[in-house]
Amino acid sequence: MVLLRKIGTAATLFRTDRVQFWDLLFERLGLEKYRRKYWEAKLLRTARAKGVLDANDVIHFQFRGEPIHLKIYEPTDLLTINVLKHDTFSEHEELEVLSHYIKQGSVIVDVGANVGNHTVYFAKILKGYVYSFEPQKRLFSILKENVELNNIQHVTQLYNIGLSNASSKASIDDTPAGNIGGTSIRHDEKGEMEVKTLDEVFRSIPKKIDFMKIDVEGFEYRVIEGAQETIRKHEPLIFVEIWFENRLNAMLQKFGELDYTLVQVLSSPKNTAYVGPNFIFKKRHHT
Repeated sequence: MVLLRKIGTAATLFRTDRVQFWDLLFERLGLEKYRRKYWEAKLLRTARAKGVLDANDVIHFQFRGEPIHLKIYEPTDLLTINVLKHDTFSEHEELEVLSHYIKQGSVIVDVGANVGNHTVYFAKILKGYVYSFEPQKRLFSILKENVELNNIQHVTQLYNIGLSNASSKASIDDTPAGNIGGTSIRHDEKGEMEVKTLDEVFRSIPKKIDFMKIDVEGFEYRVIEGAQETIRKHEPLIFVEIWFENRLNAMLQKFGELDYTLVQVLSSPKNTAYVGPNFIFKKRHHT
């Protein structure tokens, strides 16, 4: 009976979530070292089938009647595959949920902008003014090009820096296979990346911030710590991805100290190998 249940569970997982199925299979068979090669080969086949063969290719699609142009990082990258698979923005379902919280014309901070998938959506679809932060030089270069390709230079301000709780230097800590957006960084005084606090950058910002998106692969708590003055002053709605369960309580406590309350949890069941749960917090208003 136990064997039948395991077979049934595996069959269900195979039908509903192939990514998790193959990851689990590699783990159970003790073949973890082959997992990366498998996914790289699979992603490359998918990209070639969709006509994307090289880095620097540009993907074109329409969204709500607007022509969108996204230059890619690599054909095997997760963001590229998501865009090609659905012929729209990566994480488009998540973006649609956020659009119910963000008013047209809002001022938005995009922390962890990658190549600009969310920045382009915020600026071109929601007509927002976007401050975008991306510390990796190559991704920042593509982000800048995507802003120009979509003619949103006048409503964006780009920063080639990381954000944390103190100004310092940083270097890359880890990059998962096929997901440059999953790159984590660490403080390193000899590193090539510049890191500042949001409070330092926004000390004299003229605009009122309405919304913040934070997706920084484990640096979320430090970003919030370094943005407390900004958060208290502007009281923005905050969307944050929290990868590690053991950091959730600390984040909830920090938001409590800032007098913020949790309003919605979003998860991504289809890409559990890469995407963590996302949380939307808002300022608690006392009556």
